[in-house]
Amino acid sequence: MASTSTPRSRQTRERILEAARTTFAAHGYDGATLRNIALQANTNVALVIRYFGSKDDLFATAVDFDLQLPPLQELDRERLGELLVAHFLAMWEDDRSGRELVALLRAAASHAAAKARMQQIFHTQLLGAIGALGFPPQEAVLRASLVASQMLGFALVRYVLAFEPPGLDGAALLAALGRTLQRYLAEPLPAR
Repeated sequence: MASTSTPRSRQTRERILEAARTTFAAHGYDGATLRNIALQANTNVALVIRYFGSKDDLFATAVDFDLQLPPLQELDRERLGELLVAHFLAMWEDDRSGRELVALLRAAASHAAAKARMQQIFHTQLLGAIGALGFPPQEAVLRASLVASQMLGFALVRYVLAFEPPGLDGAALLAALGRTLQRYLAEPLPAR
């Protein structure tokens, strides 16, 4: 990759990344092309390749994502589910992080590298946060898997498939999802 030390090259690189996030979010990994990304960034494909190397490398950089999870062990244990849902919703609703997550979710359904990236993000970040609550390792994995399946399933339905259930406002959504996550985070799990 080329050096990005000049202000102009940094601006070009940022324009390409923004265009990539938007394009990957709208079209998924397979539907996005370097040509479309370059057009949206008002540059040429050669510069995209110069800065990022390949579509895979550009995707990996564009969705290098930090969930910014709060330290769960420091939060009110009675409200963990609600607080975690509020955090996830804020991430999904944020213009930039939401586009990155939608891009990653769309791509993970059909692209092995994106799937691996999604698994890595949730494994290291979410499992680490839930593990810090003091659960035995296998139980932490199960609880993190349940939380991830709930939140990713919700995100797929709402942000990728654009299904918005009527009459479910923000407070009702927070309460419903919060109760579910609270069970996953604080209540005993069924015996296996």
